[in-house]
Amino acid sequence: MADKWCCNLISSAASFPNLHVTDGLWFLDECLVIPRSRTAHELLFRLAHDSLGHLGADKSYAFL
Repeated sequence: MADKWCCNLISSAASFPNLHVTDGLWFLDECLVIPRSRTAHELLFRLAHDSLGHLGADKSYAFL
């Protein structure tokens, strides 16, 4: 299922001067736009957790 907020954001991109695409990824200013998807969120969290040296959930989440 597509994230309606992300779809609306992208379809009205002309209204957001701070919205841009870099290497196929959408950014609002310097923040990566991540669609609401349990799979994507879990993958990103696991990657952050593993690459940071298993600092724990709170520190991994804060890093993201």
